[in-house]
Amino acid sequence: MRRMLDTLIESLGLGALWPWRAALAAGAAALAWGVALRAPGGRAAGAAAGVGLAVGWLMALPLLIAASPRQLIERLLPLVLAALALGAAATMLRAAWPRLVQTLLPVLGAVAALGCGWWMAGTPLTEADLRRAAPVGLGVALAAGLALWRLRDGWWAAAAAAALAAGLWAGRAAAGPGMLLAGAALLAAVGALVAGAGFGLASRAALALGLAALAALPVIARGAVADWAAAVAPALALAFGPALGARLPGRRAGPAIGWAAAAAPAVLAAAVAASRLS
Repeated sequence: MRRMLDTLIESLGLGALWPWRAALAAGAAALAWGVALRAPGGRAAGAAAGVGLAVGWLMALPLLIAASPRQLIERLLPLVLAALALGAAATMLRAAWPRLVQTLLPVLGAVAALGCGWWMAGTPLTEADLRRAAPVGLGVALAAGLALWRLRDGWWAAAAAAALAAGLWAGRAAAGPGMLLAGAALLAAVGALVAGAGFGLASRAALALGLAALAALPVIARGAVADWAAAVAPALALAFGPALGARLPGRRAGPAIGWAAAAAPAVLAAAVAASRLS
């Protein structure tokens, strides 16, 4: 069956797209979810981007449910699935107790960010391990907190994913599916936007924690200057892109240029650092 599908893809002239099937599946899943569940007052459609991300990463990564996966890459998918589930639960609880959940959202976001950092730092449990893992854990937690705060809709998520993908490409990230995973996040956000599905808590949690963890992956694994620069690109886009875009004309072009301009120094730094490595 796989050989038949490969032959069909090649015969259609789409062979170059086949390695990106996980990213394409992410966009298609987000689009389908958003279109199917979009309805007046429908909250489920807001999970479209998160569902698309989960589908894309599920195709690209092994699903390993364990207390502490051994490989860094194995930590990404359980994190995104947990964030998606928690975001969906928060959405349902907010429908029942809107004021209470809205009040608790900053606390829940802080706990989620710290949990993301703890998970990517290797789930340390002893005091000695916690101290040793603290720099990594706090760094990832800060990035996750920034993403949870700033990812207000699908456009913000697409901008962060595009900045990360550009940084990883420019920095020639170590061998691995980083570019593919960033592309899946980008297309998941775009699919939700095309569907007009909104950007609910489930999508916000999944994309924010997923992108923060993915950005940290090359830093933890290799830690070269290019990896640090690539990881900073989405943070710069989220932190400074809107302010820059507000000064430019155009309802969509202005913010897009602002996001790109904010991330550009980090992407350029990643490219320069990578050229010195080769």
